[in-house]
Amino acid sequence: MVDALRGFALMGLFIVHMVEYFELYWFSTEPGWVHDVVFLVFGGKAHLIFALLFGLSFHIMMSRQAARGVDFRGRFAWRLVLLLALGYLHSLIYGGDILQVLSLCGLLLVLAYPLSNRWIFVISLVFLLQLPALIRALYFTNLGEPLGNPLFWAPMGENLKMYANAGFWELTNYNSWSGQKGKWVFWLETGRLWNVIGLFLWGVLLGRVQFFEKIASYQRQCWIALAVVIAVLTGLYMVAPWLESTAPEITRRLFVEVIGNYKNVLSTGLIVLLFIFLYRVLRLSPLLNLNVMAGRMSLTLYLGQSFICVPLFYGYGLAWHQSIGQVNALMLSGVFWAAQVLFAVLWFKVFLYGPFEWAWRSLTALKRDIPILKSKR
Repeated sequence: MVDALRGFALMGLFIVHMVEYFELYWFSTEPGWVHDVVFLVFGGKAHLIFALLFGLSFHIMMSRQAARGVDFRGRFAWRLVLLLALGYLHSLIYGGDILQVLSLCGLLLVLAYPLSNRWIFVISLVFLLQLPALIRALYFTNLGEPLGNPLFWAPMGENLKMYANAGFWELTNYNSWSGQKGKWVFWLETGRLWNVIGLFLWGVLLGRVQFFEKIASYQRQCWIALAVVIAVLTGLYMVAPWLESTAPEITRRLFVEVIGNYKNVLSTGLIVLLFIFLYRVLRLSPLLNLNVMAGRMSLTLYLGQSFICVPLFYGYGLAWHQSIGQVNALMLSGVFWAAQVLFAVLWFKVFLYGPFEWAWRSLTALKRDIPILKSKR
């Protein structure tokens, strides 16, 4: 189920990237139903499912090594350094890379590993409740000075101009330093970073209670959680306009962002719970398992999506951002995703790991002899 969920999250992230032209939608927006539906379902949520599963994977690795008497924290930190380096290289092509965010936030998992479940739960709430963002909002409210435009607007605006007009080498040179600023300011200023950290920690908690391994024994809790999430999310959507209108005018934007992040976290929980419901109760596992192989090579496919699709939309390539339209981009994402699933299925008939997964695993262990081919019998 976990690989199927990871594959589903990757599919959602890919659809978002396609309909926003790998960020160039924001260079010249064209609001419409495709944008609204895709972002309602996957926008701000697909990457949070990845964050949840990242925390779960961390727990699985640590517990397996602990069973062998190995403290894996140092090796996992090295694994994150490798992911950070890979993410940086990827960001030279696609500035919206998420691997850097996951790797740096992942270092907090190493620090939190010795803590009890109770403390991890409390710390996760600090981030999921957006306390850093609320403190910032209250600070500026007390300061009494109106906020200007978001800080990320200027650097992201420059990024979009480069994506649309720069040549390949000019763009990679720009992304090597100047192009990095907008992304980090965006993640910090919008509070999205706090959601990632919070769900990292929730992934660890789910691993510790063996949630997915013993999912049948948690069926009652899942039903309760589903009812609570639906009720709270519905209530939040109903009262959000009032909450936003009553927030202090000078910092209203910050409070709107906080409420938006609450919606994204609750919606992510709803998606995961509905996925479990479809998988186990409605017996749709054969359909959902179509994404299993894609989930097993999510790193390779994530990188491959940028290598293939960014030149289609950016100025140095076909510049489709000017003409394709979101309806066509959505349909194309379906075709491309089917091709990725087929590629993954065929790949795993011969190999044990995806190519980038194998390289990451080998460099983590600092070994050359980790097999990648399936043994012939």
